[in-house]
Amino acid sequence: MMRLLLLLPLLTSSLQISMCAWYDTHSQLHRDLFSNYSRHIRPSVNGEPTQVSLILFPMTLSSLDEKTQTLSMKILFSLSWPDTKLAWDKASYDGINETFYRQESLWVPPITVFNSISQVSQWGHDDQFLSVLSYGIVIWTITASLHTECSIQVTYYPFDSQDCQIVVNFPPFPTLDLVLNPDPKNPVQTVYYTPSGSWDLVGTYMNDYYSGSTTHQFHTLIYGLKFRRLTRFYILNTIMPVLFLSVTASAVFYLPAEAGEKMGMSITVLLAYAVYLSIIAENLPQTSKQVCYLQVYLTTLLGITSFGVLVSVVVLRIHHRSPEVPVGLKTAAIVRKIRQYTCLTKSSMICNSYSSRIHPDPQHMSDEVPLEKEKVSTDQKQAPPDFDGDEHFKKNPISLDDLKGNVEDVTWPCVAETMDRVFFILFTCTIALLTVTLLPYIAIAGSLS
Repeated sequence: MMRLLLLLPLLTSSLQISMCAWYDTHSQLHRDLFSNYSRHIRPSVNGEPTQVSLILFPMTLSSLDEKTQTLSMKILFSLSWPDTKLAWDKASYDGINETFYRQESLWVPPITVFNSISQVSQWGHDDQFLSVLSYGIVIWTITASLHTECSIQVTYYPFDSQDCQIVVNFPPFPTLDLVLNPDPKNPVQTVYYTPSGSWDLVGTYMNDYYSGSTTHQFHTLIYGLKFRRLTRFYILNTIMPVLFLSVTASAVFYLPAEAGEKMGMSITVLLAYAVYLSIIAENLPQTSKQVCYLQVYLTTLLGITSFGVLVSVVVLRIHHRSPEVPVGLKTAAIVRKIRQYTCLTKSSMICNSYSSRIHPDPQHMSDEVPLEKEKVSTDQKQAPPDFDGDEHFKKNPISLDDLKGNVEDVTWPCVAETMDRVFFILFTCTIALLTVTLLPYIAIAGSLS
């Protein structure tokens, strides 16, 4: 124990000597490097262009706003360039291979995001440290929250993919003064990227182009980020409710007119489509360059439902028409035919022409009508003993003259019921065809885009 107490002052003094030596070495290195250095002069050897390497690291997607068509994202830029004024022989400085200096002390390239909607006054900050290697390479790492323009493609919403670009250049230096060297293999690296809950980063790319005159060209880099929308939220909150709602659009014609709720149901479905259409329109940009197929689908359903409201008004008008107004012969014939093909002949016996013709009901026979009118004419042959009425009338449809004695069986409620059945079938087939055609197309085409 006593020996340790005696050695402690020696260890402390040796540590102080080594710290002083480290400090003296770095102080000497700093004086030697900055004795003939200016942060306002571009580093160059014999006037050659400065080679700046650039790698982009996406980090976090803050938002991809469809309405304002802007991308908000946290990006990390890694830049490096040679600076011979900051090179040293590490053997002469106790093997120091790397040191750090504040940004305010070094020359940095004037990086600019060309399509940014928010002006960045300064990249990094003066208190940020840059790494300087012994062989004269400066490494500058910048973290910035960018707000850039992004042209939104809404055709296949919500199964869409978006291609957003970050355009980087270095004005006012032309290629004669500054040359950009992006990594040809991995210009965009996603090792630091945190997945978003709304968009999936599915691909990256990099393009470049030159602008200006032949002797005064500027180099511009275009970094592309491809995002695909995660659709589970939209399927549960938009697609499925619209599909369920489309079933009720035609069900209004299955509701009997006596229920008194036909118009109320029609208007409710109409307003529901209008609400969903307005919700989707609020999330999309106000542009006429593209057409959202989901909006086309909802607008078509809105038009069909609006037409259904008008049809419901006509049906109710016919249903409550005065019984004193007779039904025309052509109308009665058409109604009987339609009811035969739409399986309504058994639902109301008063509209079954074949039953009333072959098996007449005594209650519907008038005393003023002689029985001779129901007999066949003398020029027709008598029916054989095995006469089958149903098969006979299937082969020989009833003419308008034959219906004169049974026109009283077709009432205005019967006509309204027949119209309801026809429009129920027509609307159901139209909505089903529109749904199974357009929605799968949006999903498939959107996934392939």
